Amino acid sequence: MAKTKIPLPELLKGCPLRLHLARTRAGVSQMDAARVARVSRPTMMRLEAFDAEDDFVPPDLGQVVRLAEFYGTDPAYLAFGDESRVRAAGGERVLGSVRQDDGAMEDRFPVGTVFLFDKDLQEAPGDLVAVLQDDKVIVRLLREIRRDDQRLFGLRPLNNDYPTLTLSQDAFEKRLQGRVVEARVPIA
Repeated sequence: MAKTKIPLPELLKGCPLRLHLARTRAGVSQMDAARVARVSRPTMMRLEAFDAEDDFVPPDLGQVVRLAEFYGTDPAYLAFGDESRVRAAGGERVLGSVRQDDGAMEDRFPVGTVFLFDKDLQEAPGDLVAVLQDDKVIVRLLREIRRDDQRLFGLRPLNNDYPTLTLSQDAFEKRLQGRVVEARVPIA
């Protein structure tokens, strides 16, 4: 009997890869993940199937919630790729995230890189920081500038085709979203 290919709903695109990456980052075997999800190992393999049109089985909500708790991540991220809240592995802090959608941080970070940032960590010159710019969160390299006894902050892109932003201390503190703690570069 020929296998019927069912197209993956747009909402779930990337779910198999996120399930696989979350499991491997957490250092969990597929057998242990299957036990937590309350499925067999072959079903767990199908939940993580990269070739979605052939073998992917969409997880149910209970499986997503149990796996997210076990892996130390957010259920919305696992299922739908909601990058706005990703729980730090091994901890309860909730991190913010932003997907780089322009070339301002290339050559080091290509378009599509997801930056995770922590609003509770102190930033310092030389750190990558997430800041609000024109109703959008962007990532830039932080530089401190002293000019006429005034403390200013330079937010420098890594790509020189983009401008450096200069902010007063007050403006910087209002726009700061957090210090970048991780960059997830897309797999080509």
